[in-house]
Amino acid sequence: MCASLTRLKLINSPLPLCLPAGAVVAGERVRVRGMAIEFTIDSKKVRGNDGDTVLDVAKNHDIDIPTLCHHKAVPSWGGCRLCIVDVGHPEWKGWTRIVTSCLYPVKEGLQVSTNSPRILKNRRMILNLLLAQAPAAKEVQALAKQYGVEPMQLVKGPAKHKCITCGLCTRLCAAQDAFAISTVSRGPDKRIGTFWQEPPADCIGCLICASNCPTGAIDFKEKVGTRTIWKKDFTLEKCTACGATLTLTQEQVNHYSKRSGLGEKYFTTCEDCRRKETAHTFLELIHDPAGQQMEKWETAQLPPLKMPGPTKEWVERACHCEDPEPVEGDEAISRTQLNSGDRHVVRLKLT
Repeated sequence: MCASLTRLKLINSPLPLCLPAGAVVAGERVRVRGMAIEFTIDSKKVRGNDGDTVLDVAKNHDIDIPTLCHHKAVPSWGGCRLCIVDVGHPEWKGWTRIVTSCLYPVKEGLQVSTNSPRILKNRRMILNLLLAQAPAAKEVQALAKQYGVEPMQLVKGPAKHKCITCGLCTRLCAAQDAFAISTVSRGPDKRIGTFWQEPPADCIGCLICASNCPTGAIDFKEKVGTRTIWKKDFTLEKCTACGATLTLTQEQVNHYSKRSGLGEKYFTTCEDCRRKETAHTFLELIHDPAGQQMEKWETAQLPPLKMPGPTKEWVERACHCEDPEPVEGDEAISRTQLNSGDRHVVRLKLT
């Protein structure tokens, strides 16, 4: 399996996504870390690392910068534009510029403003455009209310439209090598869809697109044993041990088993049965002093490990005495001495 793994907000994937360098491993971005970089965000002194973006450092310091298309599992793209900030530097002699914080790398002495009058004005304009594009998106409505946006007279999309075409779903789909959906058309007709609006042949029904959509624009249906998304029906697998319905489709099992090399059995066993199997194997090993279970698995037993005995010099340093000799009584202390792989207790006289 790929070494660079991350846990997404997935409903149905037991496999973490395999991600390229620059993504996330165990909550940290895969980057070569350099010296700490100090700068300010809203006049607050903060510290980041070489390779961090302004948004990374802001999140680490609990500084709020709104985002919709940002996800730690994939490289930043800056599609929603909501994370814009004002940046300046003492060397720029008062000159500032507007940048997307998810893409702008940190720099020593940088001065960042997340809520300057110019930023608030531009952010309200962006929210107005998003409201016009996706009137039914509750997340956009909440942000517009938070920033006091007054709706402008713009050409609005369909009343039930939620998609802001941020592209997060397509990037997550590509990150797990499915490539089932993409952006289609251009301009005001741009949307997320499939080739010729037909059920995508490469879709595995994992719901990674629907479960991570920031506005809930991707619909799917689930019934007992079946799932439907992008006009394609999927059959959910059943546990080979107990017969319980799993959250994985047959296409997911095939896709993950080929990617990981773990085999289909790993993905067609439910969590309860896997725990029981592990516990049973563990108990067999505990009650198998003769190594019969190891022979059953055709696994050679490891030879006993012999530890070297301590030297006289080591004993003298450990006991702070020149000539240690075994004694009995209250003046003795217990020490464990290793000798040719065996353990025995030697009592040494205190100095």
